[in-house]
Amino acid sequence: MYLVGRRATEELIHKSGTNSAGDPREDLILNNIIAQQGIEGDVPSNYHVYYLSNDSVDAIRLLSNDDFTLVWSDVDHGSEGILREIVGVDFSIEDNRRLIKFLALDPDTGVDKKDECLANGVDSILIKCVACDPSDETLETIDTSFEGELNVPFIDPDRRRAFAKVVFTQGIGEKLFKTTKYGEWHIPNRYKYSLEKNAKNFPGASYDINALLDL
Repeated sequence: MYLVGRRATEELIHKSGTNSAGDPREDLILNNIIAQQGIEGDVPSNYHVYYLSNDSVDAIRLLSNDDFTLVWSDVDHGSEGILREIVGVDFSIEDNRRLIKFLALDPDTGVDKKDECLANGVDSILIKCVACDPSDETLETIDTSFEGELNVPFIDPDRRRAFAKVVFTQGIGEKLFKTTKYGEWHIPNRYKYSLEKNAKNFPGASYDINALLDL
């Protein structure tokens, strides 16, 4: 796997996938980059190619579409002088996203677990959405600084995605769930919100709701 960056702007130009036959040579990569998206007068030395082992932790995270920035540094090439090169990737953007966890609760008590309801448009489940501090692996620390709205995705029993707007106050939001469509509803556990929201659904849990036939 490899990344290509433009030295002058230190921006990412290309992120490859994995190749079981091995990555192509640097000259082939750069000639292809220039042919596809280069600007007038472009030369290979305007770019740097950073290779990663396909089974490295960083490569696995890149393939999982974790957000990242490139780490650049001056590298002395002797007679060629000092050149800016990519020396690593930084996943701070991804790691600092607040984690949104979901609790399916009985709306009458607000605390008892309830993850199934009758699909009659009357019976309901209280979906409690909690913004958690990512530095606390137990997810017990609420990020009370989070105020605002998130469009939380739901996947219906027909595998169609729709969104419900949830308003958060001091890190907590609530949505009353009721439906006339029976089957399993699902909140995707690796969904990421826009960068300005700085949040993603906690990936370490399964969020399923069973809407039962009203027989």
